[in-house]
Amino acid sequence: MANQVVNLAANQGSPAITIVDSTSSLQVFQRLLSAILFSATAVFVDLAFQTVNGVATIPLPVTTAFFVYIRHADVTADVTVNYTPVVGTPGTMVLKKGASAGIGGMFLYFTPASGGTGGFSSLTITDVGVQKMEVIVAG
Repeated sequence: MANQVVNLAANQGSPAITIVDSTSSLQVFQRLLSAILFSATAVFVDLAFQTVNGVATIPLPVTTAFFVYIRHADVTADVTVNYTPVVGTPGTMVLKKGASAGIGGMFLYFTPASGGTGGFSSLTITDVGVQKMEVIVAG
């Protein structure tokens, strides 16, 4: 996905995910998310979340997070997102560093089910050095 930018937007109440080729400025993908009806009871937003040499815990605003958005916004090194689902096996995902600031890997999770079968109970980021991220977590 070189030279492509992923955007999340809520224009006039119509959330959408779009991917734009940054070289040609052509939109290569768009998905409207008009069927999302889940209402968050609490939200954690930090568009300048920083980690420093080791493991940083992402604060969950409630016991179970049903929406998670993390975008790696640094160019120094890759980071690893460690997640613990409410049901299932804990896992990890590596977010690649960006070629330029703000265009690194992205972790996106959403589940409309709030009946104990979905969501995360723990989120951490493992890094090397000082890394910046955009983080939004809701439950």
